[in-house]
Amino acid sequence: MSKLSVHIGNEPTGLQDFERIAKPAVIYSINNTVTPVNRETITIRRVQNDKWHRLPDAMGQPNYFKPVAQGGIDPIVAARNELLLKKMYVPKRGNLNLIEFWKLGRADYYAPYNEPVLGDSVDHIAKAQWLNDYTCEALTIARVYGLHLSIFSFASGNPHPDTLPHLAPAASLCAAYGGIIDVHEYGIDGPLMSARSSGAFGYRRLIEAFDECPPIVVSEAGAGGGYNTSLRGAAWVATWHVAVRLMPRGVWCWARVLSNSIKARSLALITAR
Repeated sequence: MSKLSVHIGNEPTGLQDFERIAKPAVIYSINNTVTPVNRETITIRRVQNDKWHRLPDAMGQPNYFKPVAQGGIDPIVAARNELLLKKMYVPKRGNLNLIEFWKLGRADYYAPYNEPVLGDSVDHIAKAQWLNDYTCEALTIARVYGLHLSIFSFASGNPHPDTLPHLAPAASLCAAYGGIIDVHEYGIDGPLMSARSSGAFGYRRLIEAFDECPPIVVSEAGAGGGYNTSLRGAAWVATWHVAVRLMPRGVWCWARVLSNSIKARSLALITAR
């Protein structure tokens, strides 16, 4: 098996042929249900549609992270709303909540949100604490229904290091409940750099910060914004080629794969095995 994983959107083409050659360790899918060719392949699924968005509805409110008395939103209530109370009509199945909708498509792990923004302003600690409490409740709800979650899904260079102690309880609970963490690793400062200031290799900061750290999947990655095919993009691939070989056990990397571009991008993943 490769240490790399693959990310697919709606209606992927050529996926099974790609799997047979590349043997990815992880497949992360948005909306699609994936039955891997290889039994060892792990699957992660995230639902994103008109009902369930990239982030919880509560996080769209400007003061969501503040105390309820100050106009904030209780993170426990918000998690229950997203996973249990909000419902979507599915023909022949009726109105389903997110837990029920997840169960329509089998996966090893389910991602409840994508790229929460905590920032580095005076409110970033409060936002981290809110996300921690929300995530702990989501993990608890999922466990009741026999599901495992993939949490955090932070964008490249995120979150601010100061927030990590406030996210440790969620990481610990995730590990105890058999979940995983996924993060994104795009090249921020030209070719991928190892310096902390570049925001690269953020997964290392999580491993260092969390005493009980679940397995980590780099679920999105790429040169620049993910589409850089210049020499800088080649430098990024070369850097990751080395980095993947040095990754500790329990960390998987990801190669950018678009819905209709699997064959064109197979080589980078295969040569990095």
